Amino acid sequence: MADTNNTKPYVPVWEKYALTIYEAAEYFGIGEHRLRTLVKENRHAEVGL
Repeated sequence: MADTNNTKPYVPVWEKYALTIYEAAEYFGIGEHRLRTLVKENRHAEVGL
């Protein structure tokens, strides 16, 4: 019998190693466009944005 439950398990934001742009915008209250600009401006930074 096939598994009909196609939903992913819910993981709270504070337990994640990395966030999507959408999740980060929601969590930090910053616009997605601003976050994308920050990432683009700091492409060669030593830390990941």
